[in-house]
Amino acid sequence: MEKPDILARLKQAGRLTPADQARIAKYLEEKAAAPEQALFDLEVLPEQEIAYFLCETYGLPFARLRQVQVPPRALKLIGLERMESDWMVPVCLRPDGLTVAVANPGRLPDLAPLAEYFQCPIRLEVAVRSELQGLLGRLRAGADQQPAAGPSAEPVAAAGPASDTELMRLLGRVLLEASRGRVSDVHLCPAPEGLEVRFRRDGMLEDRTIPLSAADQTRLIDLIKRLSGLDPRDRKTPRSGRMRLPVGDREDKRDLTMRVSCAPTLVGERLAIRVVEAPDRRFALDALGFSRPNLQRIRNLLRSPTGGLVLVGGPLKSGRSTTLSAALAEIPSDGFAIFSVEDPIEQKLAGVCQMQAETTAVAVAAAPPPPGVGALIAAAVEQDADVVMVSEIADAAAARQAVAAAIGGRLVLAGVTACDAGAALQLLLALGAQAVQLGNALRAVVAQRLVRKLCTACRRPIYRMPEEIVVIKERLALTGTTLYEPVGCASCGFRGFSGRMAIHEVLLLTPELAAAIQDGLGAGELASRLTASGHRSLVHDGFSKALEGLTTFEEVQRVVAMIAPGVV
Repeated sequence: MEKPDILARLKQAGRLTPADQARIAKYLEEKAAAPEQALFDLEVLPEQEIAYFLCETYGLPFARLRQVQVPPRALKLIGLERMESDWMVPVCLRPDGLTVAVANPGRLPDLAPLAEYFQCPIRLEVAVRSELQGLLGRLRAGADQQPAAGPSAEPVAAAGPASDTELMRLLGRVLLEASRGRVSDVHLCPAPEGLEVRFRRDGMLEDRTIPLSAADQTRLIDLIKRLSGLDPRDRKTPRSGRMRLPVGDREDKRDLTMRVSCAPTLVGERLAIRVVEAPDRRFALDALGFSRPNLQRIRNLLRSPTGGLVLVGGPLKSGRSTTLSAALAEIPSDGFAIFSVEDPIEQKLAGVCQMQAETTAVAVAAAPPPPGVGALIAAAVEQDADVVMVSEIADAAAARQAVAAAIGGRLVLAGVTACDAGAALQLLLALGAQAVQLGNALRAVVAQRLVRKLCTACRRPIYRMPEEIVVIKERLALTGTTLYEPVGCASCGFRGFSGRMAIHEVLLLTPELAAAIQDGLGAGELASRLTASGHRSLVHDGFSKALEGLTTFEEVQRVVAMIAPGVV
């Protein structure tokens, strides 16, 4: 295989700083090693990013090593010693070929004897080096007759117990890779074979395993708990905290703010780390994916806030908080008193009086109960608020106070956990809001979901539209003729998707809708009336964006099938 110049490709892509180039040049001069080895040893890039560039440079597919079964014949023939020295593992043996996962395709021995022995071609795939190391460790543990699973199983440690400095560096590398890769959550799950690290990227989980002994896994989790202000000695109580940590080097230094949640499990404590990227950053409404008509409707509501209730509905992690804060940014703070009631406060909002609701606080004997959302909404009204933003209405007191504040002339922007606009209305009624009062207070309902965006660098047009999509298009009277499908490249990590956007449903209150709410119509009849009136639902907006080439029909179906099974 011809060895292309990966350093030139990295420089062209702007991924190597001048300092990185100088370090690599010095390393190559001293070690006389391959450029790929310099990238691994100097850790100038996350290992997964190195793997992606190796895939693109050598024209090889990316290997995912989760739940791989190594072919016994290939394992016996090649041997663990050779696999460990050459950083390669056979992962699939079929009559049409042997697939071998490698960390560095530029550093491989002659594989012709393998092809001759198995009488089939050899196919290479590039794997993340730490994942390959974890797989090799599990194979070595099996060869040494160690138990493969169970709470008492100890994985093989590469070089004895890790020091606190090494654990801190490991944490920094994981968080830096998460920040660079637009990861929203990092899950750390203890396991006998090593620490399972799961990245939630664009709403989907990606798994990998870091070879780490059980003792070092516990020490790493204790370290994170200390950084988050949690007691590492308490291993049986679910807790949440917050930490701020600088990661990276002088050329790419990032100050990350993270919410940390810990929970006890059978094999040890599990951590979920929510990465709050740029905690002071606020999005604009026109950057959230609203269609032009929906964006105009929302801005008309916010341009002159004269009171009323605006609900933003969606499931957890559907971007509700981002939409609410972007809506607040449309209202000039110099002319209005703006308050927010949040749990938790995720970012600082300029010009907003932010109040923390303690809905998850632990009760303390002989102490007054912490203020809930409803009490803080009432407090904002007492403070002469013009606008009140509520992160979530989840109980009867909050629902009553939000409706009362809206009737009293305040503009209330509130989040609710609901799958669509109709469900948001039914939720408030179920929480105890009076139908007559809700019909008088409501001004609009915005429902939203998040879908993955196609990577514009590699998406591929579909020239023949499938029949089922033609049927949906005609049924919903959609326009647009171009569909795209995901392909995968280094820019998107060979996923075919890059980032997410929202699909929306904007329901403005009309006299007919207000009368229907006050008459207590059920969810089914209310949905029928909305459909008859020409209301555009989440399904319409999602499929319209698919026909604009922004996402795929399959991605929209994945997100909205639960709320529109008859359509999709």
